[in-house]
Amino acid sequence: MVSGSPGVSGDGMLAGGRASRRSNCLSSRVAFVADPMLKHSAYFEGKVQSIGYERLGHRMTVGVIAPGEYHFGTDAPERMTVVSGEVDAKVSDGWRTYAAGTAFEIPGKSEYDIRVRDAAAYLCEFL
Repeated sequence: MVSGSPGVSGDGMLAGGRASRRSNCLSSRVAFVADPMLKHSAYFEGKVQSIGYERLGHRMTVGVIAPGEYHFGTDAPERMTVVSGEVDAKVSDGWRTYAAGTAFEIPGKSEYDIRVRDAAAYLCEFL
């Protein structure tokens, strides 16, 4: 049950299986407050999105990639760790597949391609 909503389950259903008119999403009741520590970026018409942050002097981003093929350029060296899903990456020596939990590095001042068949999530660390 959603707290404060007697008779409404977490899936938005009333007792007896009837749909509730109330939102089952708690975020609809809480306004998003922008945090100066976080920076949202969107690329390729929103198909690649990330949240950037800094921790202990290290810059990094976490993000999601919709299915498609994308070309990126780098200023600083990067380490990309696939958090969920699978990506194909072409850094310098051809295409390689990276599953969740694996990582690859990209040299600074270079370019690379990423191909995604199903949505994937990543952590990008600026080295």
